[in-house]
Amino acid sequence: MKKLNTFFFIPLFLHLLITSSLFSQSPQGIPYQAVMRNADGSVMASSEAVLTFMIHDGTTDGTVVYQESHSLTSNAQGLVSCVVGNGVVSQGNFSSINWGNGAKFLHVMMGSVDLGTQQMLSVPYALYAAQSGTPGPQGPQGETGPAGATGATGPQGAQGPIGLTGPAGPQGPAGNGGGFTHWVGESFGGGVVFHVYKDALGVEHGLIVSLTDLSIGAVWGLFGTDAPNCESSWNGAANTAAIIAAGVEAGSAAQLCDAYEAVGFTDWYLPAIDELNLMYNAKYNLNQSLSQIAGGAPFDLNAGPYIYYWSSSENNSSYAWIFYFGNGTTNYNDKGVNYYVRAVRAF
Repeated sequence: MKKLNTFFFIPLFLHLLITSSLFSQSPQGIPYQAVMRNADGSVMASSEAVLTFMIHDGTTDGTVVYQESHSLTSNAQGLVSCVVGNGVVSQGNFSSINWGNGAKFLHVMMGSVDLGTQQMLSVPYALYAAQSGTPGPQGPQGETGPAGATGATGPQGAQGPIGLTGPAGPQGPAGNGGGFTHWVGESFGGGVVFHVYKDALGVEHGLIVSLTDLSIGAVWGLFGTDAPNCESSWNGAANTAAIIAAGVEAGSAAQLCDAYEAVGFTDWYLPAIDELNLMYNAKYNLNQSLSQIAGGAPFDLNAGPYIYYWSSSENNSSYAWIFYFGNGTTNYNDKGVNYYVRAVRAF
């Protein structure tokens, strides 16, 4: 992957698609595109980037009323695309922004690099127009006037010409049903998505696996130590935190995942046994994507007879659970045996 400190962006457009239904439903997103280039002007093709968008109120350094981030991969022409308003929100609510109260400024960051701030001129005021289009309270009924005379029916006018067809919206990814933004096999968040779900409030979440194995021969560690609070079959993040707190040795499976970083993301962990099972069930989509992503490494089921991956789920003081990617079975073994390791993170 190219270094992020040798690029610049050429924004292509920042606008809002407005149709005749604007006043019945306000569009909650602002399409954004830019071309990534190196300092010498060459296109940064198939490069990963994390864009952060902040909307300031009043001035370029005014209060941040909304902030979100997008993990993107440029295409062969260096183009990245997203919709401001549909990212991973870290502050505010896009639909609650008061566009009519003062100027708004869009601030863009690429990782830790400041790409600049520009005023959002007429664009967000379409949103404000939609907000202000709500009808006011009904006035008192006026007095009924006298009925007028009925006029003669005039001839029917000719039918007017059919209006122009509006531009088609962007096509969603194949298989992205159920109202989900992300899908299994998507390159996102430093790896590839292998599971998506919604919580009781309807908020979308998912799991991402690293592009490559972190090791093909790491120990689980802590042999002879019954580490507390790392027996969960599904909560790999909690298990990993407990293993690290127990003082696991450097180079062990959990320590490698905890220290891993990809595209600025540092919240990786050693998956629990149930998370490895979800990964195995999605291996077709994962291997298809991993074989097409630069730097990606598909799960090699023919590397040998012992393609076992460590989970973070402890069995007892001497054993921990492992997952066999050859046929999708689970077992447990000595914490000192060397097995494969892949990191996982959640969103």
